[in-house]
Amino acid sequence: ALKQAYAEVLIARGDFVKAGKFIDNLNDEAAKAQLMKKNFYAYAKKLDAENKLTEASALYLSAGDYEDSSQCWQDVTYRLAALYEADGDFQEAGEAFDSLENYQDAPDRGNACDYAYAQERLEYGYYDEAMRLFYALGDYEQAEEYAKQSAAALSESEGAGDLVSLLVGLTDEQLAARAERKAEREALPKGVVATGYLHTVARTEQGTVLATGSNLSGQCNVYDWNSVVSVAAGA
Repeated sequence: ALKQAYAEVLIARGDFVKAGKFIDNLNDEAAKAQLMKKNFYAYAKKLDAENKLTEASALYLSAGDYEDSSQCWQDVTYRLAALYEADGDFQEAGEAFDSLENYQDAPDRGNACDYAYAQERLEYGYYDEAMRLFYALGDYEQAEEYAKQSAAALSESEGAGDLVSLLVGLTDEQLAARAERKAEREALPKGVVATGYLHTVARTEQGTVLATGSNLSGQCNVYDWNSVVSVAAGA
């Protein structure tokens, strides 16, 4: 009882690290578990007040069923997700919103962030990841169409086949059109004209380069290129 009382004193004065180590050495397992939850909760409250949301979220979760830990975890995780979203970190935001399940509008915001992140992966050419992300979103917005586009781009890459496209529902006509585009690309003068999924580049006789299409990752920033002898644009 005396040791438990000392642990309570450590928690009350905010010496959470020392309290945690002390509590961990208690012999009474039931008292240890309850005091540890209380320590996590008190520490989380302090960090929450300091706006250290990542650490607070983890500690509220560790506090389990202690008092209103669950509600506090939802609140702080929601605020953390909103910050990620505002910063354009859609992967982290989506994961945080998704973890909240039905809390407030977390499902809608989670889908929106997952969708934005999938679009980023598609733009950057990570077609396999984009396809899986869009496919997981089901009928959200244009996810199904983007999943098919990602699969079509992936099946044009070395080592991939039509099965990838068929798995997400491309029709025979779409597969035929994909094959035709692939043949057209392969017929382009090597090193002179090249096409990626969302951009095209061409080398001029003067050794400069022209580019058009998506420039999300700077792939069309070729204005200062000189003395170029060959171009390529990826899959």
